Amino acid sequence: MEALACKDRQCLEAMVASCRTNPRPTVDRCAFKVCWEAMLSCDVPFSDARLMIATLLAPSYALLLSQTTCYYCRDATPTAALWVPSFQEIDLQDGEVVTSDEPALLKSVEALDLQTQIFIQARAPWLRLTRSRTADFAYWANHCQTCGALQGDHYLFGVDGPYGLKSEEQLIALDRSDGFGSLEAVAVALR
Repeated sequence: MEALACKDRQCLEAMVASCRTNPRPTVDRCAFKVCWEAMLSCDVPFSDARLMIATLLAPSYALLLSQTTCYYCRDATPTAALWVPSFQEIDLQDGEVVTSDEPALLKSVEALDLQTQIFIQARAPWLRLTRSRTADFAYWANHCQTCGALQGDHYLFGVDGPYGLKSEEQLIALDRSDGFGSLEAVAVALR
């Protein structure tokens, strides 16, 4: 497998810079986001690099912090969920942009802008990109601090989970760590 050459990386960076200055007319600002390995290292095989198109844009974000009992080792472990006060969702099929002034939790977060990734790793290192065998895709998932077991979004955002079926007041009452700047992601917004 051929490694991503430095000239290919420069082309990707040029494409992203071009998108920022010349956004597509159907998308508010640039929806294109080069994520993960492609922008971090020239030594990543090209098939593993992700050229992501952001489907959710938010002017700000926060981590809501809680805890749960690990299903595997039964120890208490911290959890974190991304929360946005408002957002835009981009439908990649037709380019339609839907704006919501309602707050939302983000679930099944497949990709994040680099600034948000850095913030998460500093504030909630147990929340990291992992492939879930159950969900059959990679997303930013919580992990038990004791045994490392993945604490799936299906459980955490379910009826009995720390982020499931909560009122806005209950969610806001959770420990909150405000992020820096805006957020660009491939994710599902739960209103």
